[in-house]
Amino acid sequence: MGYSIYERIATTFLVAGFELEWLAISHYFFVRKNPKGLRDVPQQAGQTT
Repeated sequence: MGYSIYERIATTFLVAGFELEWLAISHYFFVRKNPKGLRDVPQQAGQTT
């Protein structure tokens, strides 16, 4: 029958939680590398290492 609605909601929140955690960590390291802020963004800012 497929997934129940609760399983789908739980999976959605789990995936969103991982994405938010990754964004927070990447933002934290970006700020540490660029303390002046977003004014001088390196060219390879959008690439993953």
